[in-house]
Amino acid sequence: DRILLDNAPRWEEDAEKAIPGNGSYNVELGNFMNPRPQVGDVVHSRFIANAGGLAMETTDAISMIPWIRPPRTVALAPADLPNRPADVAVALAGSDATITWDVEPGTTYDVYGRYADSTAPSGVSRMLYHRLDSNNASGAFTHAGGLTQGGMGYVVIPKKGDRYGSHSNEVVNYPLPPEFVSATVAYVSPYKVATTWMESPFASVYHVYRGDSATFVADATSLVGETTHPTAFIDETVVEGRTYWYRVRGENEFGLTGEPSRAVRCVVESRAEGKPDLNVMFISRHPKYRRHNIIYDPGGYNPQDAPGTEGWKHYPDDGETMTYIAHVENTGGAAIDSFALRWYVDSTLQRTDAHSAIYPGQRVLSRFQLPWSSSDPSYVRCEAEALTPAPTAELTLWNNRIENRTNALAFDIHIERPMMELFRTWKNKPGSYAFEDWIQFHMVQFQRYFDEATAPQTGGGVEEAVFIDSISYADRDLGGGTHAPVHWWTDGAWGFNYNLEWWGFVTGEHAERGFEPALMHELSHQLGLIDLYTLDVHGTTFSGDFVEPRTGAFPPLEPVVNFQNPVYYYNSRRAVDVMSTFSNTAYSDHSAGALQRNLSKRRGYYGEYLFDFAKDYAYRLTKPDGAPLAGYNVMVYQKDPSFTPTPKYVGVADEEGVYRFPHTTHSGYEGGIHTANPFSTSINRFPHVVGVNSTLLIRVSNKDSVGYRFHDVCDFNVAYWSGDSIYAEIPLVIEQWHAIPGTNVERGEDDPLLPREYKLWNAYPNPFNPEARIKYDLKEPSRVELAVFTSIGERVALLEKGGQSAGYYERTFRPEGASGVYFYRLTVSSTESNETFTKTRKMMYLK
Repeated sequence: DRILLDNAPRWEEDAEKAIPGNGSYNVELGNFMNPRPQVGDVVHSRFIANAGGLAMETTDAISMIPWIRPPRTVALAPADLPNRPADVAVALAGSDATITWDVEPGTTYDVYGRYADSTAPSGVSRMLYHRLDSNNASGAFTHAGGLTQGGMGYVVIPKKGDRYGSHSNEVVNYPLPPEFVSATVAYVSPYKVATTWMESPFASVYHVYRGDSATFVADATSLVGETTHPTAFIDETVVEGRTYWYRVRGENEFGLTGEPSRAVRCVVESRAEGKPDLNVMFISRHPKYRRHNIIYDPGGYNPQDAPGTEGWKHYPDDGETMTYIAHVENTGGAAIDSFALRWYVDSTLQRTDAHSAIYPGQRVLSRFQLPWSSSDPSYVRCEAEALTPAPTAELTLWNNRIENRTNALAFDIHIERPMMELFRTWKNKPGSYAFEDWIQFHMVQFQRYFDEATAPQTGGGVEEAVFIDSISYADRDLGGGTHAPVHWWTDGAWGFNYNLEWWGFVTGEHAERGFEPALMHELSHQLGLIDLYTLDVHGTTFSGDFVEPRTGAFPPLEPVVNFQNPVYYYNSRRAVDVMSTFSNTAYSDHSAGALQRNLSKRRGYYGEYLFDFAKDYAYRLTKPDGAPLAGYNVMVYQKDPSFTPTPKYVGVADEEGVYRFPHTTHSGYEGGIHTANPFSTSINRFPHVVGVNSTLLIRVSNKDSVGYRFHDVCDFNVAYWSGDSIYAEIPLVIEQWHAIPGTNVERGEDDPLLPREYKLWNAYPNPFNPEARIKYDLKEPSRVELAVFTSIGERVALLEKGGQSAGYYERTFRPEGASGVYFYRLTVSSTESNETFTKTRKMMYLK
């Protein structure tokens, strides 16, 4: 008869709710009061995972007070769960409260209520509910005298057979705390502060409180006034230069008051040049559908929908009614006495709404509905016009309209309030003092990037579109760098921490441009694009083990770009693509082609377009003077994620200098593997979807002449998108040449490069998590055993056992046990000679 809801854990809306496999839980009984739990009472726990159709119910007897025991492990099981009740509402009449909801066949409902004034010592509601009605199949319940019992919250719980489902959203009989509360100077000479809010359900009177700190108590001593105005109160008793904090509480016609709003701060001084600024900040789209939830096989390849998400709905149905909500605010420093909002579809006026005064900081929501069309997207625009005073009095008109394409990709933006307040002190490129305009200016730049990306495969530009679906303001540290929390219903998300160093970049070197190039780069990642750079590939160890086979030393490469460290490879699109360097402000043909390939596709996938290759592909190799490299030996190395001493492909260019990639890798590369292309998801050992493995190193040789050239796979992708899906031939000039005398370590095409000695390499990475790569070299055909042991000598893995030919090998170790030190041992005996080899190395597993 008494339940606690969502107490531990308290699920977040929009978060992934399915619990895969087993989990642990604790039960908190401290919120139960009057009477308190007693020894012998039975506690029932219920867990429901709607996304996976899983549930669990268990019981436990209280053995002592206080009842303390370790967490219990439980397993969720498949269940036929009733749907969560929808459209729950409450209506008030006399002293009664009537709760209604949608009924589904075969389902009954229990109704529970909680007392709003039942709080823990910390002031937080106990979330303790009492059963008011059970087995209700009518879809309505009247709580007689509910208003006489004070503020009440109600939930409805469905039941199908003996299986309960998740409770509904809570509805209340008292005014909810007002939202979008703001306190801002609206008038000067004398100063007056306008406290504004969004109208609360059931509230007929609002109480406004003022204090000197964010923690002040909203009571009779801090009451500054009352009003029947639904959204605003003017405080005329302020002093210039003082800082005040305001809170608002609603009261309904039955005398029930709700909880007060959060405290908002106001400094009594002129802001935004004392001018009004009517601002359409963003338009959100409802209902929301999820993007892809993608997982990758170990090593970062084979992108696929996560189990249980394959059936996620990504788009509305054709003809489904979509609601577009415009968030309009006066982000200036003076009141607007009247204004109009107009809605357009494809530039045709659909509706005009007249509004009265809007004070600085006050927000208005305007809704517009339109049927969804998957084949014929529309452009929906909301336009605001100040009537009194005239638009010429506004700070700027740049932000008076927003137009979004109906099927555009959605961004979710978060910002910490102290960061937002800094934006309120700085005039941005659009001419306002609003963070919302600054971030919207980035959407304008996206459109410019799309329009100007006129690669052959995109025609007149990329036909993609993006929009900001939500902007929220955090009273806490977002943490974790600048990425915002993930919501599955957006295609991308970003959060802005309070960061004064970054603020210096925004208001300094990026101020004139009006947008932050690095942010454009990061937001482009969220659209699925990869990095197009690989820096410092020589460094101290060439980011791997690659050496010139004739010398055994690092190759005598010359840097192509000089930064703080030598850079021996930089992507071929470095001069133009924003994905290559933060100073660029355009998309290359490669990024443009990737966007066009995934046009209007809900995001979640990253870099899968790297696998777009022709069935056959080749290089046409020449010297700088254009002479073909006829008959030159060719070795192609791949960075995956480091360059290795083993070429992936070995061969000879023909009389025209054409080197056709074979469909089998060099025999030293895992003994030779059939491959469709260098990025085949089925064979590439460690492809990285962020693009670090898109780099190839081409080595050519003829007698004493050795040449090098780095190349990325972008040219092959662009050729594929341009129509070369059967055969693609890329011209490649080898520019770096060196005279390196030949030795017996390079034996030609028929006897390709082989190891000169037995060797067991250091594990990579080390320490590692979740897996380590272990490489070893065999100079002769041998019997091999590669085993992994714990620090106490227990063998936990046998990675290889049996005969192998000479060559280069690699195995992957993925431990199932605890973190700590592991040893791996290679034992070799040649089948051609009496030579043996044994080597043991150490690696560290860190969870």
